[in-house]
Amino acid sequence: MAIFSDCHDSAFIAHVLKRMQPAAFFAGQQIVSQGYSGRAIYFIIAGICEKTIAEEGAAKPPSRAASPRSRAHSPEGDGQEDADDVKEVLHARDFFGHEALLNGTVHQYGIRAFSACSMYACCARSLLVSARARSSVYG
Repeated sequence: MAIFSDCHDSAFIAHVLKRMQPAAFFAGQQIVSQGYSGRAIYFIIAGICEKTIAEEGAAKPPSRAASPRSRAHSPEGDGQEDADDVKEVLHARDFFGHEALLNGTVHQYGIRAFSACSMYACCARSLLVSARARSSVYG
């Protein structure tokens, strides 16, 4: 995975990969909401997602990001997704959510499933456990 390209610690990578949870989202489902805290890094296995940014002045939908373990959520938002500008299209092997999660900030964009999507998600707690395991080995 590209996010691990500079990491040469295969044990750490294996530790992270074992803690990933499968997630499935249907077409049109909001996965990450702009302005909300980062809770997971998502790795797209199959499907297409849209990276969106709400137009200036457009009200954000009163939704929250889907849980990495979520399998069957109802569509979020209230029709305001149409006011979002699609900035990028993401495909299998792409990932998202890392900026907000790793920097402890809110998402600067939203992610919406364009088609049915299968993903793996790694939540903040799993990353922390992996980092602690790595530091205990390397002291």
